[in-house]
Amino acid sequence: MAMRKVIVGLLPLVLLAGSFQAWAQATTGSISGRVADPQGSVVQGAHISIQDVDTGVITTAVTNQSGEFIVTALPPDHYTIIVESAGFDTANVPAFALDIDQKARFNIPMKVGAVSTNVVVNDSAPVLQLQGAETGQVIGTREIEDLPPSRRPQTPSRPPPRSRRTPSTPSRGP
Repeated sequence: MAMRKVIVGLLPLVLLAGSFQAWAQATTGSISGRVADPQGSVVQGAHISIQDVDTGVITTAVTNQSGEFIVTALPPDHYTIIVESAGFDTANVPAFALDIDQKARFNIPMKVGAVSTNVVVNDSAPVLQLQGAETGQVIGTREIEDLPPSRRPQTPSRPPPRSRRTPSTPSRGP
């Protein structure tokens, strides 16, 4: 009997936690990568500049001891990447699209040379998401309006009403 009370008491909490998961949707993406020299050795301390092509906003990062960098919470847009490090030519990744919930990853090779020389990385392969199995898609207003009414997402205009507790036994008078 005590176990049943515990289960009945925990059931609303489990359902409530599940409803928060349904409302939590990603609205940003991330860019990560590895910077290496021609022999494949990592380049530590390389300066990464990620520029939003449409707005001009630049987000910076520095590679760690493994030559890795990651920049999260980037709004979906078109970006370029510039990598600079002393003793290496500047590497450029041309403009690419970053979508909602996308985790774009790049392996950026650096060439030994003068700091003033630029190297453009023309990566013909599509940007792949390798970190997770989740997928995202941008759906416009037109696509939502074309859905049958039973398939359209419902956005509540106000929170659902709270349930009221009713006594299980009638109250006894004096």
